[in-house]
Amino acid sequence: MIKNIHFLSILVTAGLSCAILTNVNSAISLSPIHSAEFTDSDSKISPMSDAIEWRYKIENGKVYKRLYNYTTQQWIGDWILVS
Repeated sequence: MIKNIHFLSILVTAGLSCAILTNVNSAISLSPIHSAEFTDSDSKISPMSDAIEWRYKIENGKVYKRLYNYTTQQWIGDWILVS
C-alpha cells in the first residue's frame, strides 16, 4: 500500500512537472521578440564613473603612490609610502 502511494505521488509530480515545463516553453517560444530602435541621443556613450588610477613616484629611493582622477585631472588624497 505504501509503495502504491509513493508511486502515485511520483507519477503526479512528474505529470505536473511536464505540464509546467510545457507551459513555460510554449510561453517562451510564443512571445515576440522586438528589436530596440535607437535615436541619435541614445547612441552617445556617457561614462557613469570617473577614471581613477594609482600614480607612482620614486623619491630618495622610496616608492610612493597616490590616486589620480583622469576625468577631472585632479589628485585624490596624499602620497602614500609603498616601500
